[in-house]
Amino acid sequence: MIRAVNGLCAYALGLGLRPLMAGSRLESAWRYPGGLTLEFSGGGVPFLDILLLGPRVELVPSTAPAVAARTGEPVFAAAAGSRIADIRPAGLDRVLLLALDDGVMWSESDPLVLRVDLTGAFRAASLFRGEEARPLETFGTAGSRIPRRAGDLPTPKPVSLLDAERRWPIGLFDEPAARQTGGAAA
Repeated sequence: MIRAVNGLCAYALGLGLRPLMAGSRLESAWRYPGGLTLEFSGGGVPFLDILLLGPRVELVPSTAPAVAARTGEPVFAAAAGSRIADIRPAGLDRVLLLALDDGVMWSESDPLVLRVDLTGAFRAASLFRGEEARPLETFGTAGSRIPRRAGDLPTPKPVSLLDAERRWPIGLFDEPAARQTGGAAA
């Protein structure tokens, strides 16, 4: 189980799933109380469960589904049979974008994009026809927002690990020897 993660972990997760899942075919998807399962063929991850645990969303790549398909309700039918063309994190936010190749020529229609949101702020999974379009279908908790487009990101937090040196006391990140002696390290 991949528990609630921060932005850096989600970024690494997106990069790590790419070689395991690129080229896989999305066979089916079904929802059930508290979760959604995506079934894939032809790749290193046969099932990807998206679990809703209160305000948290957890991702579980597995060899067996959390809940059998016969007990769930089919979802994301427009994506059935599509191949994963690419998986990429949306920057350092906890959002993964799966570009799907559904066999439709690029001149006829925009490609499908499956957005997986691990923040809890937006729906856990949303299917789009193109990155700038409104969602075709979403799955998540009742209190979560519906993203307007695939690239919608949560409001940035006021404090980030990436701006630590600007916000924290000068010298906090100096070498330990320099702090102890009050001067430069030898």
